[in-house]
Amino acid sequence: MKNIEALELMKLNQNFENQIISNIPANLNKLEQGLYVYAKLCAVLNYDSHFFASDQKGPAAETHKNIEYVESVDIENNEVVCYDFNLICIRMLEKIGIDAVFKYGANFSDAEKIYGKHSDIYMLVPPLDDVEMPYGLKVGEEIVLFGHSDMTHLKVENRLIARLLDNRYKASGEERLKIKQAFDACLNKVIDIVLEEESIAVHQQNEEILNREKLNVLVSEYSKYSMIEQDFLSDNDKINIFLEQVSKIDLGDIASLKYAQRLYSQIEDDLENKEKYGFTIIKEKIANDVYGMVGVISFVGEDMNYYLKITPPNIIQEIKHRELQQGFNDGIFDYIGAYFNANHIIPDIKSEYIEENCNLEVARAKLQYFKEYGRWLDGEAFNIAKRLIDYCAYIDNMCDKSFVENDEIQVKQSLGDEFLVENELGK
Repeated sequence: MKNIEALELMKLNQNFENQIISNIPANLNKLEQGLYVYAKLCAVLNYDSHFFASDQKGPAAETHKNIEYVESVDIENNEVVCYDFNLICIRMLEKIGIDAVFKYGANFSDAEKIYGKHSDIYMLVPPLDDVEMPYGLKVGEEIVLFGHSDMTHLKVENRLIARLLDNRYKASGEERLKIKQAFDACLNKVIDIVLEEESIAVHQQNEEILNREKLNVLVSEYSKYSMIEQDFLSDNDKINIFLEQVSKIDLGDIASLKYAQRLYSQIEDDLENKEKYGFTIIKEKIANDVYGMVGVISFVGEDMNYYLKITPPNIIQEIKHRELQQGFNDGIFDYIGAYFNANHIIPDIKSEYIEENCNLEVARAKLQYFKEYGRWLDGEAFNIAKRLIDYCAYIDNMCDKSFVENDEIQVKQSLGDEFLVENELGK
């Protein structure tokens, strides 16, 4: 099924369509209306965390393969993936007279029951009066809409990464900057409107839910102390402040964990023993082939390890090392393929996923190729080799090295020069 066919066959939930379109402020011009629709969809829809955690497999994937699922999406049933979001957004933009097209050919095959590759969409700048058109923009220019990311960015960071496609290669840098600023001003105008609407709606339900200013609350907490007094705040005090704010989150699963991750990053550099602490997002098995996402706060000391599990949106509970390790052994917990980063492995927890994704022999071969030809064979080779190096460096700092073969440590030590070169290339 081609994208054009999917658009012809799909049906929007009529109530949902009316809720979005009828809410467009009357004082917005046509371009602002289109950006408002996009921002509003990013605010009310959530990326399906089960689809993400399951690496796009299993029941969650099957749900989104059915074109009829789009018709069920509304404010309450708001879990979507990029393809669902794009279909809904294109159709709603069409409803208000704005053209939008798929950026990539991510077609859905009804026969094979699979999607194509990831896709984003272009919204085209509509005809406007001269006084309404932002500086330097032209009718028909393309605005790239990254719905899959912006569903989280808007909730967590109060911003969108949607951008005007810049094809003005002959224009001066100053001119291009002025055009970008004009577009950003238009985008920020609708963001402010949508955020205010969502804040009012949320606080009408429960004033303790989602105070967006809490993203910077840790900074303000610390500012109440003098520099001398702040030195007396223990790591435990700072972690408790962080957990107190996490307990007030109420967003979609992915957004809640990204919110918590950003809060953690605000205190991480202030921790006296930050190398002993960590924040990791992993998956948790809920049923056969069904996974959710959870966060793990870890502390590794000389005498004890301590772990907290954060289940979205805000359930915080202690989990013992043996329980967490047994969960990894039994396949209840594991790292998320699309999110795996060897720098954020849970300390002192063994995982087959690490072993499988840090293949020593493959990495040796790839690094040898780099040594001979001065370049990586391909992007995946680069990733495999870097994972190996990161993993071995991580093993060096672990308390429990019982499952590490000696040759892995030796490989890490023998690859020091390549690691330095790779780091230089990555800058």
